[in-house]
Order: sequence, then C-alpha cells, then structure tokens
Amino acid sequence: MATKPPDPTEPGDRPAGTPEEDGPRRRLKELLSQGEAAARNGQRGEARRLLREALALEPANEHAWLWLAYLAPTPRQSLAYLQQARAYHPHSQRVRQAIAWAQERLAAEGGAASQPLAGTAPPRGRDMALRQTGPASQRDMALRQTGPASQRAMARPRGAAPPPSPWRARWPVVALALSAVLVAAGMALYTAWAPRPETPLGPPPTSWLIGTPSLDMGTLRDEANAAIARQDWEGVIPALESMRVLAPEDEGVRRQLAVAHLRWGLQLVEQDRLDEAIAHYDAAIRLYANDIDLQTARRLAVGYRNGRAAAAQARWNDAAALLQPVYAAAPDFRDVASLLFTARMQQARAFEQAHNLEAARAAYAQAVAIRPDSAEAQGKLAEIVAILTPPTPTPTPQPRKRIAVDISEQRLRAYENDAIVFDWACSTGIRSMPTRPGEFEILDKIPDAWSNAWGLSMPYWMGIYWAGASENGIHALPILSDGSTLWAGYLGRPVSFGCIVLDTPNAATLYEWAEIGTPVSIAY
Repeated sequence: MATKPPDPTEPGDRPAGTPEEDGPRRRLKELLSQGEAAARNGQRGEARRLLREALALEPANEHAWLWLAYLAPTPRQSLAYLQQARAYHPHSQRVRQAIAWAQERLAAEGGAASQPLAGTAPPRGRDMALRQTGPASQRDMALRQTGPASQRAMARPRGAAPPPSPWRARWPVVALALSAVLVAAGMALYTAWAPRPETPLGPPPTSWLIGTPSLDMGTLRDEANAAIARQDWEGVIPALESMRVLAPEDEGVRRQLAVAHLRWGLQLVEQDRLDEAIAHYDAAIRLYANDIDLQTARRLAVGYRNGRAAAAQARWNDAAALLQPVYAAAPDFRDVASLLFTARMQQARAFEQAHNLEAARAAYAQAVAIRPDSAEAQGKLAEIVAILTPPTPTPTPQPRKRIAVDISEQRLRAYENDAIVFDWACSTGIRSMPTRPGEFEILDKIPDAWSNAWGLSMPYWMGIYWAGASENGIHALPILSDGSTLWAGYLGRPVSFGCIVLDTPNAATLYEWAEIGTPVSIAY
C-alpha cells in the first residue's frame, strides 16, 4: 500500500503569524505562499526558486524542505532534500512520512529504495548550495589529517631518512587499482546524478494541497485596505492576488483586483511606463473582459504608444491614424495633442508638395482644430483655401441634430433643424458627483454597457465626456446584477453618479435618433 506523504501545508514547525511580525518573517510567509501557488499552477522551476529563497531566510523551515522534496526532478534529489529536513527535525513524523514516499518513488523507478538515506549522493548545482558544513565535519577532517603516520613524521629527527617501505615497489599496482575504484565510483555517481528529464509528478497527493495558508485572509485584507488608503495600487495587487489564491471564487476580491490593476495602470501611464501599464490593463481585462473602462484605458494606452513610435520613425500617416482616436476620446492624454498636431502638419506639407491640395487642406484643417492659435497652421490653411475656394462664399451648414440638457429643470431636449423633436424628464448627477456643464458631443454608442465600478448595466449607452478614467454619458435606467431597475420613479431629480439618465423607452428612442458626433450642450 502506498505511503501517504505528509501535508507540507499543515501547521507543524511553520510559525504562526502575528500582527507584530518583522519584515523578514512576513517576507518568509509571502515566499512560502507564492511558492505553494506556483507549485499548484505547475510552475515547478519558479516554485523551487521561491522556496530556496525562503530557506535563505530560515534554513530550518520544514515546510520549505518538504515542498522542495516534492518538487525535486528525481526521487534521489527528493531524498537529498529530506536528509536536510531530517537533520533539522530528527523527530518529525511528517519528515518520516515524506522519506517513505520518496523511497517508494525511487523503488518504482528501479532504484535502491532500501539504501540508507545517509548514503544518498549529494544534490547537484544550486541544490548543493543548500547544504551546510557543520562543526562535526570540520572535526572529522582534522582527525583525518592528524593520524599516527603524521605523528610519527613529526617525531622523526630532522634529516633522518624514513625506513624503506615494502609498498614502494608495488605502488604502480596500487595506483592502478585505486584508479579503477575511482572510475567505478564516478560512473556510479554520474548514473545517479546525471542530468535527466524531470520525473512527472502526476496529480499531487491530496493531503499536500490542504492546510493552513501562509497568510490568512484577514491579514491580507488589512494589507490591501491600508494600501488602498495610501493609493498605493502597486502594493494592493500582491495582497489581492494572494487573496485570490486562497479564495478563487470570491467575486469581491476579483473585482477589487481588476480595479487595482486599472488604477496602477493609470499611474504607470502618467510615469510614461506604457508597456507595464498595458500589461496591467490586460491582467484586469482577464478578470473582467467586457468592462468598458478597462477596454477604453487599454485602447488609449496602446494607440498612444504605437502612434508615438510611428511619429518617432517619421511615419506620419500611421502616426495620425493611431493618435486621432486617442485624441478624440481623451484630448488631454499625455502629449497626444502635440504629437497629433505635428503629424497633421507633416501630412499637409507632403500633400502640398505632391499637389494634392484637397488632402492638404483637410490635413491643415485638422491641425488647426487641434491648435487654433497656431499662426503657421492658420496661414497655410488660408493659402490652400484661397486657391481652392471659388469667389462666392459657401454658407456654413447648421448642425442638423443637437441635444440640450437643462440641469436646473432636469429636462433633456432634442432638436432637429432647430425644432424640438423630443422633450423628456431626466436625472443628472447628485451634488457630490455632479454632471459637468459644457459643450460636448456623442463619442460612442453601446447597446448595453457594463460599469465595473458600480456593478450595474446601462442600456442604450451614449458616451459624451471623460471624468478621469471613467466616461459619463446618456443612458436608460440602470439594471442591477439581480435584474432590478435602479432609480425607477425618481426621474426629474438628481440621482445619478454623473450620467444623464432617461426612462428606458425614451433612451431607446434617442439612441436610434442620435449619431456619433451629435452635439450635446449641458447647462444650468
């Protein structure tokens, strides 16, 4: 019957955590927790690295030795790790169970499972660094070096010749015999320790996966809350990831981790660490794939990064195509306005040199729209327009559709050719999260948008402006995750978190009527 290996996650010699733990102790627990998680995920090399780092902090940690024995590439190396564990914990029942388990694995591979553990060959490579030379071995070396022969040599008078030895005549034979013994021993060691593919572990024994975690949920939650209070999103993420390992089905932890990745990504963008920011956005999207805020943040960062790279290589058409959507969605995103202005001006000059005046006029006009105060852009646009425009001026057409929101009256009115076509009650933002007055336009339309921040869906979404990393817009009455409708019966009063809320049938009508680019005016 197979021997059941001890559970390396049971309490045993593993120290219990207290709120007053010092830095090394907390680091040790983090390394053990991360090593276990890597082992469960099949990352054996990473798990071994983390557990060795834990042993560097606490060489006698039984928990780390047992996990290293379980993750060792071969049964012989498992036994070598367990030899170290037994040296530190000679009376441990868990170590004895682990040794029996390792010996069964060795026997299954055709090795000498009954061989005494003390005779096991030492581990190779980095595993050898874990072995220590204690006082006993130093004394043994001293005794070997000071034997009777050396004492006789010390007592012999100076200059006296040693007595003739019968071995001198036979030393070639002895040397050949010793060489044969050494070659045989070397071949045996090579056979035992030569590099080989790691032995597949198969499904780990269940008992090895059950036990007390290195860090409990309460401690991790306190760490996460403290980091959130400091706005230290980089510090929040490891605590939440450890909580996810302990409670993978906890929806609240998953949501908080996605938000932490998003917030840290936004800070990384401000530090111009775009690749790192995008990696964190990707991590957040893996947790909430359909969240509009996450998708938008990633789209802006990727577009800006790639557009800036194209501008640096003087690929102006590519730069303009990549930067324009970023500028349209978030004109204050880093220096996107300056980069896009330069790209448009370079495009216009190239079109002008190629005598493509229509394209040059469009590019200069786009440059002027970005920087209306640029005398160069204004002058070049006027030159091109003078060449292309006939003497009779063409009147500028008025916008065909527009939307006006009156915050004081809590009304939304839609106009077509200056005639009112819709006049409905609406709800704008509460006093602590007011709707921003100003002149905007519809930026995007989504049939049913989801807000991770508030945990609700917003049918017939039409975004109109950005408020930090989130977008405010016009939408129908929100629907909670349980299917209930939020704010029903409260239209005509400020109740939202900054958006403009309409009754659902009215929102559906406006969604079909309005177009992306339709002007939206918000005023008191």
